[in-house]
Amino acid sequence: MMPPSPAPRSTTTSATFIYNLPSPPRLPIEICEQIIDVVDCLLFLQDSRREVTLRSCALVCRAWHPRSGMQIFKCITLVDHKSSKRFIAALDANPSLGLYVKSLRISSVRYTSSPMDHKRFHFGFSPRDVFVLSPGALRGRLPSLTSIYAEWY
Repeated sequence: MMPPSPAPRSTTTSATFIYNLPSPPRLPIEICEQIIDVVDCLLFLQDSRREVTLRSCALVCRAWHPRSGMQIFKCITLVDHKSSKRFIAALDANPSLGLYVKSLRISSVRYTSSPMDHKRFHFGFSPRDVFVLSPGALRGRLPSLTSIYAEWY
């Protein structure tokens, strides 16, 4: 005959509590778009800070991406062949970006990011490049374009 088996020990399990907390209040998308527009206006003259800030806004959430993209591509500045090739490649990859472009600035200078610093950096565009770049490469791709600026120093 076998000896009786010992009584099983009682085990206690810790209870897991799941709380149904309400989600944080969400701002209406119209308010978020107004914030993005204000960021664009405040940093408009500081191109490098403006673009970095708007790119960060585009990464916040999917809802912020369209308005941020619209502000990023509203005013395009091309300062050399590299920037023009990047812009044309972006249009090739996503032709709808051309709808956002309202003004195009073709320049031989790029300003520093500091508004108090008036130094300029010279790059490779010359006046003849406007005629090479604009008519051929961008024809029909910027239907919302209202102005083209060209500046050389």
